[in-house]
Amino acid sequence: MASTLDQASTALGSTQTSLDNALESLDNLATDLSAIDSSQVMEALRTYTGANTDQISSFMSSPVTIDEKTVYPVANYGTGVTPFYTDVALFVGGFVLVSIYKLEVDREQVGDFKPWQAYFGRWMLLNLVGILQALITCIGDIALGIQCVHPVAFVFAGLVESFVYVNMIYALAVALKHVGKALAVVILILQIPGSSGLYPIQMQPGFFQALYPWLPFTYGNNAMREAIGGFYGLDYLYDMLWLGLLFVPLGFFIGLVVGRSDFNLNLMFDEKLGATDLLLAEPVTPTAKAFPHAHPYPRPVGHRHVPPHACRAGRALPAALSPATTHRVGGPHSAAGHHLRHYGAGARRREHAGADAHGHGGGHH
Repeated sequence: MASTLDQASTALGSTQTSLDNALESLDNLATDLSAIDSSQVMEALRTYTGANTDQISSFMSSPVTIDEKTVYPVANYGTGVTPFYTDVALFVGGFVLVSIYKLEVDREQVGDFKPWQAYFGRWMLLNLVGILQALITCIGDIALGIQCVHPVAFVFAGLVESFVYVNMIYALAVALKHVGKALAVVILILQIPGSSGLYPIQMQPGFFQALYPWLPFTYGNNAMREAIGGFYGLDYLYDMLWLGLLFVPLGFFIGLVVGRSDFNLNLMFDEKLGATDLLLAEPVTPTAKAFPHAHPYPRPVGHRHVPPHACRAGRALPAALSPATTHRVGGPHSAAGHHLRHYGAGARRREHAGADAHGHGGGHH
């Protein structure tokens, strides 16, 4: 114990000696700095450089100063998210229109018309209501007090966006029926994170960054932002052109081209839905009326021209269905079964289709 205390006493003595030496060195350094500061050379150097010690110390403590200048000010958060929520309202409004209106055009009391006439007849009605919805929505935004540098451009952007959305949703619903409506919902969901409506697209995952240039909300949001905060070059015109030149032709292609090619699928799908007695479906008409894209229905079925791809689809679909399923859904003499039997054979049975159709009542609907 005594030995340990002696060692501790020796260590403390060494520490005291080291501290005394350090204090002496600091005193010498302070004396030297005071001599340098008071020397004539230092005074001459300070006078020659014109240095201000206060400015130097301020710069060293904060070397960077941020100067903020707002180029396109936005009054509040509500104004900032107005383009996104307005786009959502217009898209949902178009979906509701397609859901509540009957898409098939009745021939009774109308006379004969071509498939494209039927398509554009309903198309004009839905777009007219969609434009009215856009006017109410955009003018309502302005009336509620959002900041808007260019109100006319804001309303015009809303009209164009509503036209594009209704055109696309209607095309999907006509071409793919219930599946098309489901795809419209999927597109809406993808556009919420993928169109940079609430957060910058750079903050989103790579999947949505890849989708960003191909979503209609992207250009709709940007166009409305231009009208709200002020124009930057020709960006407003750029966004309007993208909406019109990319998505409008795409909608026409889906509705007028794809819709003519998948009537076998739609017919089978509608009959299966109708057989459930639970889900709404377009009524399945007799065989000759089941082709809204063909010639006038009094013409015998066997004399109609069927595209080759439709024949291939007609051959593939019956093979995918068991005989028991065919009898359960519509029976062997149902409209869908009759259609698939006669058109699934393709060109091989085309010469017999006319007689067979008359044998099943197809020539006198």
